[in-house]
Amino acid sequence: MGHNSRLLSGTALSRYLPRPLFPDAVQREYRRGFRTGRLPFLAIVSSDASEAQPGERRWELASRVQSVAREADILGWYSKSSVAVLLLETDIEGAKTFVSRIGAQQFQNPVTCEIRTHTQPPFTTPPSGVVEKVPTIAPAVRDEFRRPIAQSALKRTIDVTGALMAIVLFSPLMLAAGVAVKSTSPGPVLFRQVRIGRNGRPFFFLKFRSMWTDADEGVHRAHVEKLMKADPQDKQDGNGKAWFKIENDPRITPVGRFLRSTSIDELPQLFNVLAGDMSLVGPRPALPYEVESYDAWHLRRILETKPGITGMWQVEGRGEVSFDDMVRLDLYYVQNWSLFLDLRILLKTVLVVLKRSGAR
Repeated sequence: MGHNSRLLSGTALSRYLPRPLFPDAVQREYRRGFRTGRLPFLAIVSSDASEAQPGERRWELASRVQSVAREADILGWYSKSSVAVLLLETDIEGAKTFVSRIGAQQFQNPVTCEIRTHTQPPFTTPPSGVVEKVPTIAPAVRDEFRRPIAQSALKRTIDVTGALMAIVLFSPLMLAAGVAVKSTSPGPVLFRQVRIGRNGRPFFFLKFRSMWTDADEGVHRAHVEKLMKADPQDKQDGNGKAWFKIENDPRITPVGRFLRSTSIDELPQLFNVLAGDMSLVGPRPALPYEVESYDAWHLRRILETKPGITGMWQVEGRGEVSFDDMVRLDLYYVQNWSLFLDLRILLKTVLVVLKRSGAR
């Protein structure tokens, strides 16, 4: 070993978690951050992989980084040429201080230090034709929120099979709905809107158009922002119910009001399911400007599973619960997912739709 390797005598690197274990630590600390509202920063420190003596370079990097990390920070091997430090209980100034300490170290090879946090750039490229940038999850973190492969494969199989069967079953109804929309108001049959999917990835969300083509989206944006920023006691209407949708919205066409009250307008989302952007069951797809107003713990609803056509909120709350309670229902679903729970929600959805419970 060379001089740099000899820096690592004894248990000098005992704090570094191996690559298979570090993602679990990241996930655990982000879950804690969701509850406390203080999300950690993730520092990725990399050495130039083009240099010779990769073993020497790797050990020197790990030693220097460990020498400036705090005792409370969590260190882990990130790749063959980089290490990661989870900076706990700190703010942006503390993260900048860490970077400056890395810069003050005398490395034999070029080193870069990148600070990542949960809702900051880099941004995911939006769908084609969309200029607006939407918030996403840093790549170093988003892949830590994954279901076991067997569970994911089972859920995807159910999604594809169920969506195909539903498209065949409801094709006459969808055809009739399309004709009704086209013949009663000018504009396209389908409404396409950017929504935020799993891990913050944007996609085009499909519905039968239920509004006039000149409808102002700013009305809903202002409503959502006001609702999410209000105190809990202010998030309710005169009947004591907290509505996420606008009551008696003048932008909705007569046919659109019927489509919404019967949930027929949601049927085109079956094609979103086939495309892999959505699931039959999951959290309600989030709007970009909605995500911008999220508290830290709200973010979990767009991390750990795909959005769904129906979900816990639709069958348990259906517009009659506050936004925070809607998120709690989503998190309960994420934490307790099972095939039986999906089937129960799907069956209960049929009953809710037939009763038109909470529909607007």
